[in-house]
Amino acid sequence: MGWQRQSPAGAMFENDANVWWITGGYDGISDRRITFFYNALNDTFTDSQVNLPKDMYRHNLVNVNNTHMALLCGNQETYDSYLFNRLVKVKTRIWQNQN
Repeated sequence: MGWQRQSPAGAMFENDANVWWITGGYDGISDRRITFFYNALNDTFTDSQVNLPKDMYRHNLVNVNNTHMALLCGNQETYDSYLFNRLVKVKTRIWQNQN
């Protein structure tokens, strides 16, 4: 990871207690769409090859089951929520609320 960020979200995969998916955050200039995996066992970061649908920080990431994670957004102009299928790297918007 080449930069520091504030307010990212992370969740541990149900089927691998050592791997966390870290998403979004704020680097002092802009929000980030970049996501990566953190392996706690060997303290390494790898590119997840999945970008968020928009820049996000102060959001929540929740493990639903061993294939899906829910991303609940806040602190943006819209409060969108997404369901990610990590096996096929597909995101589905499940909620949108315009201010």
